[in-house]
Amino acid sequence: MSDGETLKEVQSRNISALDTVLKTYNEKNIVVGSHGTALSTIINYYDKTFGYSDFEKIRNLMPWVVKFVFKGDTCIKIVQYNLFEVLEED
Repeated sequence: MSDGETLKEVQSRNISALDTVLKTYNEKNIVVGSHGTALSTIINYYDKTFGYSDFEKIRNLMPWVVKFVFKGDTCIKIVQYNLFEVLEED
């Protein structure tokens, strides 16, 4: 794209940065802030079933929180949180 980047380029750049963070802070809890497009490309990298229709569903959920669980550099679990859902009271 002129003056921009493709989703594949966004994904490649973000996965490269994430790999660096995972190696630097191995076995640590890490918090990363990002925007929906970048976050969606990271999810798609680890879960190919996450596509454009899933991105469309989260567009109005910002802020949106996603937890990635890694064992080494392998993503073993992805948990998505909707901060706008009403939590049940005890």
